[in-house]
Amino acid sequence: MSEDTLSKFTDSKQKLVDVIGYFEDFKEGNTKCSLCAIGFIFEKDSFYVVAREDDSFALQYGDWRHSPELIPISLVDKQPWSLAIGCPLLWSWMLYNQQGYFDGIQIEFAKNAESKSVVIQLVALGSEVKQREVAGKCSTITCKQ
Repeated sequence: MSEDTLSKFTDSKQKLVDVIGYFEDFKEGNTKCSLCAIGFIFEKDSFYVVAREDDSFALQYGDWRHSPELIPISLVDKQPWSLAIGCPLLWSWMLYNQQGYFDGIQIEFAKNAESKSVVIQLVALGSEVKQREVAGKCSTITCKQ
């Protein structure tokens, strides 16, 4: 999957209907399970961000077959994902580190360019997917002389 495929998701205006986390070592009450992949399920298509052992990401399009050791859990009731449900993918960025590894993706969900958006950054770290919410409002940098 490439930047072109992410562009197709943006252009399609499909709404996000589910976000699924794929966890390793998941047991009820275990707080040390690892998030190994995230699936983004839209109205007609889906894509997956999968952490690799070299702390990079692979993007998978369509029907991704996960390992049976990974337990899928819907994240729709958890923030920030709950805020993105029902919104299309407005913008996406593929992030590369200084060594040239694709180890991050930033995605923005919103009804349109004028509405409030949800911006989430995913980073591959320790063969896991880590997430952070990015401040939703951009500000202008001004120069005073």
